[in-house]
Amino acid sequence: MKRQKINIDNYTNDELKKFSSEFMNGVKKLTSTYFIYNQYRNNYLKYHEEISISPAFYNIVNDSLFDSMIITASKLFDSTYEAISIKKLLDHLNKAPNNAIIKFNKKITINIKTNYAKKYFSSDNQNLGLTGIGVRITIGAYFKYLKSYFEDELSDSVKKLKKQRNKIFVHSDPKAIITGVKKVAEEFAIPIKDFERLIQFSSEFCVFLEAIYTDINRATVPSNIDDWENTLNLVRIGQQTLNPTPQDK
Repeated sequence: MKRQKINIDNYTNDELKKFSSEFMNGVKKLTSTYFIYNQYRNNYLKYHEEISISPAFYNIVNDSLFDSMIITASKLFDSTYEAISIKKLLDHLNKAPNNAIIKFNKKITINIKTNYAKKYFSSDNQNLGLTGIGVRITIGAYFKYLKSYFEDELSDSVKKLKKQRNKIFVHSDPKAIITGVKKVAEEFAIPIKDFERLIQFSSEFCVFLEAIYTDINRATVPSNIDDWENTLNLVRIGQQTLNPTPQDK
């Protein structure tokens, strides 16, 4: 049976709103997972003895976090015929469709945080004082900028993400198995800074769109996301209590 290509232009505004909400949930999962994964990397040396108490648990959790990040990011940036994605929704919004909710000509102020943005808006930059460099543009122009940024700066990372998803995480690719999964992962590796840019892009777009649709500025991570070190520190205190060193006695 021939696969049917999804045309996001055929969906109603209410349906697009539901897509936006689902993408926001995916962004929250991706961002939270990355924060915890990053904590593992940062805490491993500092709390090596505490983590070594349950090595199997932490190793499995760490591997699962990485797998979850790849799968969730792949879902958000899926380019297959049958799926919707952040990119497809962004492409749709760049056509400035008839939308009763989004006012494409409304002016907004955005902060310019990257060299790409500085170059893109070079003719429109204006100093906003201590808050950094910002620019006043319409919502339609903002979507146009995001599309340009994605295509120029992130498309290669998304291609590598798709390769990893198909060859390692979703399908049992025979070539990957014969060659070695580790070698395939290295071939299509995404530098951590580039992966962070994917997270930042998806967060910026989805938080902005959700604010338009719901009038709520949703957080992408829980406020206590970085509390794992407190737990490890309590484990350290417990170990010192149970097994005091001579100087602790």
